[in-house]
Amino acid sequence: MSRLLVLLGLAWRTRLRGFSSSGGASIFLILGGLFYLALTLAMGIGAYFALTAVRAAPAGRVADLVSLVVTSLGVLFLTRPLILSNLSGGSLQNLLHLPIRRSELFLYSFLTGIVTPLVFEAPVLIGAALGAARHPLLIAATLPLALLAHVILLAGAHMMSLVAVFIARRAWVADLARLFAFSLFFLPSLLSMPGTRSVLRPLLTPLVQVSPLSWAARATVYAGAGDGGRAALFVLLGFALLAGISLVSTRLLGRIIEGEGADRVNQRLATPRRARVFLPGALGALIETQMRTQLRTPAARMALFMPTMMMALFAFSLARQGQQPGTVIAMVLLLSIAGGNAFGAVGRGVAMILGTPVSRASFLVANDIATFLFRLPPLVALLGVTAWQNGAGTTLSIAALGLAIMIVGMGVQHFVAILKPFALPRDRMNPFAQRIDGRQSGNGLVSFLATISTVVLAAPFLFLAWLSTRIDGGYGPWLLVLAFLGALATYAVLIALAERLLLKRELQVLEVLLDDSPS
Repeated sequence: MSRLLVLLGLAWRTRLRGFSSSGGASIFLILGGLFYLALTLAMGIGAYFALTAVRAAPAGRVADLVSLVVTSLGVLFLTRPLILSNLSGGSLQNLLHLPIRRSELFLYSFLTGIVTPLVFEAPVLIGAALGAARHPLLIAATLPLALLAHVILLAGAHMMSLVAVFIARRAWVADLARLFAFSLFFLPSLLSMPGTRSVLRPLLTPLVQVSPLSWAARATVYAGAGDGGRAALFVLLGFALLAGISLVSTRLLGRIIEGEGADRVNQRLATPRRARVFLPGALGALIETQMRTQLRTPAARMALFMPTMMMALFAFSLARQGQQPGTVIAMVLLLSIAGGNAFGAVGRGVAMILGTPVSRASFLVANDIATFLFRLPPLVALLGVTAWQNGAGTTLSIAALGLAIMIVGMGVQHFVAILKPFALPRDRMNPFAQRIDGRQSGNGLVSFLATISTVVLAAPFLFLAWLSTRIDGGYGPWLLVLAFLGALATYAVLIALAERLLLKRELQVLEVLLDDSPS
């Protein structure tokens, strides 16, 4: 227990030190936290009024409704570690090799993963507990049960974060898990179709009634209605579920630790083979390196597949509704406006690349070309449906708008990566396991300002592309060519400036990118 307290104390001290050393970015962390707290407060008020409005209804029907909401939130909680962030890997990655008991490691990772969301999401629990209690004295029963329901969801998210660490070494398993998590975003679109609703409606009620994620929530509703017998039954089921999740998490943690040890003991030397690069020159080698690196990363493969799938679904929806091309123009500009992170794409292999005498401008250009190739499929999906609905002329104009702003955006975003870098995930960890600290918040702020700068710099070329569709005679194509050449000239100037900045800050950038300090 003493070692656990020491670990928790060190974690809080490290976070406070990182917060205080982040300078002006800490202000945006505070503002972000206050905004999230205000959002959860509004959700808590909404939960209170929603539950008080249905107090006259039978407790069983209210429990079914609450079960549907909690189950939906629970699915999001469980899939979040596979999509956004590895909640436990960041806190465990520097502790796996230390002589610490597995139980202490488990409690450490669990507590560090649930304390913050419990504090920030407490208004929702309080609002739900007050709304579920049909008598003031019953609040003493509904409040701890609402807390139990939330702890179960957080424990499930913690378990899935350990699953994300465990399957990170198995690329195809990680791909399938992430594909399943991303595919849940298509459920609202599928449920909007009458045929899908007619098929799923008979299955919805039985699934909601037996959902394990809502057992504690059902206990809260029955306790608030004064039905102690049913509440006690679901409380026992909720505690059994929490115990099962904790047991599975402990086993997963043990497997992760054993895997780390096996890697150190049973490492085998790879058979040396001559490197083959198909693209010519240093720039070609850098482009091919970036493409191969990204295609070997599960996150990058999903970043290639899922946006294409989502844009295809979006295009199908537009085709059904007969939308005008203005919606497609907005979507193309949105996909084109943000550039990629030159260091995040290649990962920690950037240290090896920057250790060679390769031109830093070539490295940045290679990253942009690789990023462009990865962003091309979803844009093609959108432009394809536009050509199908509105013809080739409109499609060409939209493509020119997207290309002009994309070229400028890629050049501008390099300054963000150089001025406000943040630590990259360790090798063989979940690629989404990026710490949320002051540096990453500062990166988001600078990226937003860079996006505004992109719009300003690309405005003349966007105007030329728009004007090419309005002017009569044979000047339209020449205006498109002029817009393209102007965007390329601006990009060349931005790359030259970014190269000079990178040469000055290279050591500081690498120090932050390879930072392994605890989050």
